[in-house]
Amino acid sequence: MLTPLDPPFISKRARMIDDTTVEWTITVVNNSITNAAQGPVAFNVTDVLPDGFAYSAGTVSCTPTGTSAQTAVTTCGFNAGNTTLNVTGTLAYTASSTPTTAGERVDIVFRGTVALGDVVANTACTNLAGQTVNRCASSAAAAGPVPVFGLDGKGLALMMLMLGFMGLAAQRRAMTASRRNVTFNPRAER
Repeated sequence: MLTPLDPPFISKRARMIDDTTVEWTITVVNNSITNAAQGPVAFNVTDVLPDGFAYSAGTVSCTPTGTSAQTAVTTCGFNAGNTTLNVTGTLAYTASSTPTTAGERVDIVFRGTVALGDVVANTACTNLAGQTVNRCASSAAAAGPVPVFGLDGKGLALMMLMLGFMGLAAQRRAMTASRRNVTFNPRAER
């Protein structure tokens, strides 16, 4: 009887490029100690895109890092309707607990757009080929302008007060410096 192996570790991050463009990064790492004695394991990643997110065609990339004979990507792309990402390949074992810097990993990156004001959560799952146990990771992204510090009456008054103190301090430094440069010669006044 074959002992099931642990599915690869998966992480997912979102980064807003501008007000409506989000970049998702999925990292897959085979770092389970129960898989250490195995050779490279076949894996797959599935990511069903959420409602409200439109994939930007041609932006998906799947980059294997590590020993090329052991960590590789076989397929990397979206289905015909651009609604589901499918990635397959092989992963060698790595002891690293930090997915983004692991010596053996696969990084999957793609972009798309979200309507202004929307928040979307996206979940990707991975498992080993032929097994039903999944490991999933989620991340959320919010579309909209970057908040800017607003100056209401109190904020404006505080800013003016701070500028006044800065001006006073600069004036004192200038006066102190000019006093140091003046030499007092009592004989010159006679």
